[in-house]
Amino acid sequence: MSNLSYSYVESGIVLNISSYADLKKINVSPKQFAVFGEALQFILTEIDDTRTVPSRSVLLAKYPELDKSAADAADVGFFSAQLKQQLMYRTAVAAASELVPQIKGDNPQLAVEKLIQELEAVTATVDEDIELYDSGSLQRLEEYAERLAQRKDRSLGMLGIPTPFKTLNRLGVGWMPGELYSLFARPTVGKSFMSVKVAAVALKQGYKTLLISTEMPVKAMSMRMDAFLGKLMGYEFSLTKLRRGEEGLDVVAYEKFLTEMNSNNLLFPHHLGFDALNISTIRNLVRKYSPDILVVDGVYLLSDDSNRAKWEQNDNLFKGLKNIAMAHEIPVFCTTQAGREAVDLFKPPKLNQVANGDALVRASDIAFAMSKVEEDDNLRFLYYMKQRDDAEIKDRSIMKWNVDVGDVQELMQEDLQKEVFTNVNF
Repeated sequence: MSNLSYSYVESGIVLNISSYADLKKINVSPKQFAVFGEALQFILTEIDDTRTVPSRSVLLAKYPELDKSAADAADVGFFSAQLKQQLMYRTAVAAASELVPQIKGDNPQLAVEKLIQELEAVTATVDEDIELYDSGSLQRLEEYAERLAQRKDRSLGMLGIPTPFKTLNRLGVGWMPGELYSLFARPTVGKSFMSVKVAAVALKQGYKTLLISTEMPVKAMSMRMDAFLGKLMGYEFSLTKLRRGEEGLDVVAYEKFLTEMNSNNLLFPHHLGFDALNISTIRNLVRKYSPDILVVDGVYLLSDDSNRAKWEQNDNLFKGLKNIAMAHEIPVFCTTQAGREAVDLFKPPKLNQVANGDALVRASDIAFAMSKVEEDDNLRFLYYMKQRDDAEIKDRSIMKWNVDVGDVQELMQEDLQKEVFTNVNF
């Protein structure tokens, strides 16, 4: 925060507007000026009426209180930046002052979360940047060249983060930055299993992964990750033995695995219960730890502190997840429940049967649905319910899995008929 006074900063802006191009550099309205908004409005009116910018002498004659010391400065960009900082400061102080009594009250956690939301809104309002289409043309060419190099350099020959699904990976594009992926199913079908599997595959390739579950404590997720990631690294640890403390686990191999895995790349937040785990908390975690991918299991249980209708809460929540993906340029994978209307565990839930409305589906770039297979409890059908770009994706995949050791095999229709099961190898 600069020590410059509001008056100095704002007069510096007003007095240094010599062209319409200079005016366009200022992305705040006259109402947001603390002192000289009237003078800025006068300039806008003159431009509209005469197509010219009033001279400094005219401005000083009409507004003699303008700080003459700022008249010698010539950097509109500098003054505009200073104004934005001070505007953010003033707005943030106002928001904090309003919530101080609540922070001192019975529920400080709730008040702090609201303050975080207010401050995020301030940042979004003050720091919006608009880019013209042609301004990044050279950058887009460079980005294409970078994607081409990545595809050639990577052993998997694909962009993005590998998924557990052959159907996606064989297209050469995995989980992509800025995109939201959702999976919904009825309870007991395997949403949590798939969340951990998505995280394990990303970890195996060295990607920093933030895994959040609203349904499982950290210890439970850790045991699942040991079994699932261990399978990908050539080990086979029984989740049942890990969870129940049963004899028969290869302790030597387990210790070797724990030494080999890069624990720094896996982030499990210890949250204070459901009330403390909301979209603001997740956004702050992403901002603080900069993961390569975010996985949220049981997104339908995230809290919303507002008194709005449930559908509106969910709409804001899922838009928030999409915004996190876009703002931080990371893929976000999340799971949610299918509603009670989807009573049949052996049929895929429809898009309009997502619990608490279809806001998540609307926000998603790709939406999956999953169901059991009546003939074999170890089989699951994975349906591609929504896809924005890749028309090559089939409408259904078949997966065979062993939950106990975290093994997932994706099958094609012909594989199922021949009972030939090919592992997904990463």
